[in-house]
Formats: sequence, structure tokens, C-alpha cells
Amino acid sequence: MKKKQYYVYVGQLKKDFAKTKKAKKKNPNADPNKSCLYVGYSDKPPRERWNQHLNRARNKKGPLFSKVAAKWGENYIHWKKFDEYNPIKTKSLAERLEKKIAIKYRDKRFTVWSDKLPYINK
Repeated sequence: MKKKQYYVYVGQLKKDFAKTKKAKKKNPNADPNKSCLYVGYSDKPPRERWNQHLNRARNKKGPLFSKVAAKWGENYIHWKKFDEYNPIKTKSLAERLEKKIAIKYRDKRFTVWSDKLPYINK
């Protein structure tokens, strides 16, 4: 049996996402002139996973998409921001990398959304 692989990915969000309360809670020091980014991980290859968000994919159990990515996502993936990490051997490493990448770009003052990115202002 083939062992499961994981991937981290960074998708482009519309600039207006930076103006939302949700974005400001996780990114209080964001530069409004920089891109808005969605950082995630999956056992699906990055483009396939990003398309699930954009197309609001569902299965029998329900939605396979993030509401943030579905509403604000653009059809663009930032390959250079994550390609060096993929594929990843374990789910826990993929989760840690998602958080690391999200914090790295938030620290560079991008507006970032990730489920692993902690809120600054609750």
C-alpha cells in the first residue's frame, strides 16, 4: 500500500479580504499594499486542493472547502512560497509547516488566512 503524502500550499486571496474583521483579527499589522494569502495543507496536490476551495467542492460528508478561500480565493497559487516543502511524509509535519509558513508571511506583513494561524486580537 502506498503511504499517504501531504502538501502545503499558498493560494491568492482578493485584496479586499484584508479589509474584513476576520482578516484584521489575525493580521493587525498587515500592509494593505501586499497580497492576501491563504495557507493550507492537504493530502491532495496543491492545484487540486485549491480548486476544491474555489469550486466549493462537497462530498457525502459535506463541504470540502474553506469559506474564506471559497469567497475570497483567486485562481492563482504561489508555487515559490511552498514548493520546496512538498511532498511531506506526515500529517503532523504538514500541519506544523502550514503554521510556520502562515506566520512567516504574516511577519512579512502580508494578510494571511490559515486555520493554524493564531488570532492576535480576539
